[in-house]
Amino acid sequence: MSNLITRLLQGSLKYLVGIGVAILIITQWDTVLEILSSSSGTSTTQTEQQAPPETRIPSNKPPESRENEGNEAPYKSRKKTPEEAEVIPDDKPASPTTAKTRYERVKNLKIASWNVANIGISKDDVEVEYIAQLLKGFDIVAIQEISTKLSGPRAIAKLNERLNTTGARWDYVISDPTSGAGSERYAYMWKKSATDLASKTWLVGAQAIDDSLDREPYMARFYFGEGKILIGNFHAVPTSKKPEKEIVYLDNIHRVYRKDQLVFLGDFNLSQKHKAFDELKESGYEAALENQKTSLRRIKTSAGYLAQEYDNIFVEQSKLRIKRSGVVDFVPDFETLKKAREISDHLPVWAEIEWKK
Repeated sequence: MSNLITRLLQGSLKYLVGIGVAILIITQWDTVLEILSSSSGTSTTQTEQQAPPETRIPSNKPPESRENEGNEAPYKSRKKTPEEAEVIPDDKPASPTTAKTRYERVKNLKIASWNVANIGISKDDVEVEYIAQLLKGFDIVAIQEISTKLSGPRAIAKLNERLNTTGARWDYVISDPTSGAGSERYAYMWKKSATDLASKTWLVGAQAIDDSLDREPYMARFYFGEGKILIGNFHAVPTSKKPEKEIVYLDNIHRVYRKDQLVFLGDFNLSQKHKAFDELKESGYEAALENQKTSLRRIKTSAGYLAQEYDNIFVEQSKLRIKRSGVVDFVPDFETLKKAREISDHLPVWAEIEWKK
């Protein structure tokens, strides 16, 4: 009898314990899940900690090797302020399908380059209108020396408005401020009937050339006929800072973007005859202008009002050819040299290019 009672008591005890555990689990289910989750998370963390850390190497991959990835910019631009967003458009490339049907018939491109002397600090509405009339005959215009203040982009936006009243539709894009001493912005302006952006624009990263550059070049691809060209817009340091030390690095950019047909243009503060351009010429580039002075003197002398051969356009000759070139001499439009210099102390330079047959 006693054995039977013992077995009954043990069975009842197990039954009561089971019921108690079940009640505990039901009433504290959230707590149980949290404990299990925490335990699982700890296990995962330990596993991750045991794995060797991933080594991340900054990519210096040039845009030429990324064309099949959507032509995204190789270097991120800084985020625009709300005020900048009103006057600095996004550099959205045109659709390749649209470009093929629209631009394949374009056989020649007239490209101009101009240091417009601190545009955004000076230039009233009358002067902006005059500048628009000078530039309206070109297809692409590269501008140097734009103020980094908000007044710089506003002046370019105003110039674009005036160009749009000259009988053709124009668009434009403006760079971030350059990173070195003497910071400024660059701009590209183009006639939509002749060309459009073929990729995002970018300031060349120092790793592609040299970190001693004061104002890194501003690069932009444009559709041209059935192909594309890559333009490098550059403003070298003044002669007192020895621009030749910067210009020798332009050939590095050529080697980084070998798949592109390149055009370098801008204010080089140095004659194309200088040996600093030798490597670029040996790589197949031809200067659009030779023995052509482009900067203005402060005072007219017996030698005239032009001073130095500073501005030029260098075209890679493997597939491109310079058909014509020249300067736009606006000085005779003004009564005095001083008044002319209020527009700029440089003449616009230009080159008409075509594909070799």
